[in-house]
Amino acid sequence: TAGERQIQIVPTGTAIADAVLDTRVDLAEGVAYEVAALGAVDDLRLQVLPVDTRPIAENTSRLRVVHASPDAPAIDLALTGGDVVIEDVENREVSEYEVLPSNTYDLEARIAGTTDLALPLPGTVLIPNTTYTVYVTGLVAEGSLGATLVPVFVAPGIAGTAATPIP
Repeated sequence: TAGERQIQIVPTGTAIADAVLDTRVDLAEGVAYEVAALGAVDDLRLQVLPVDTRPIAENTSRLRVVHASPDAPAIDLALTGGDVVIEDVENREVSEYEVLPSNTYDLEARIAGTTDLALPLPGTVLIPNTTYTVYVTGLVAEGSLGATLVPVFVAPGIAGTAATPIP
């Protein structure tokens, strides 16, 4: 529901008093959100991301990137060996949405402005009427760079208005 909410991030198995992040956010009426903790534990930041739930054209999907790897350079999201879909997303940045035909794609995260592969994302399935966020996480130095695709199905009966970012 809308209103001011307290969000606490607690390491697994510890008490709420051991929260590594404790903040309040103001949520707007009629807006869907994704909430993510970004960064290393000693530099954790809460990101409240409005989700665009407006209807989109038939057989299309909406896609954005959240760069959450503290030691990775800026990235482009591209078709494997092909065109860039989303460009120049820096650490802790959120890209704008791009609308793509719903399909299965072989994607790759590249070092921004180059064809140098940072992370392959083969077989990425984008189903119709769905909004996706690709979270790029992990550490280059540890070899743990990875990605998580988070879908939000936008059923025509519940589609709302464009989300307004929270400052």
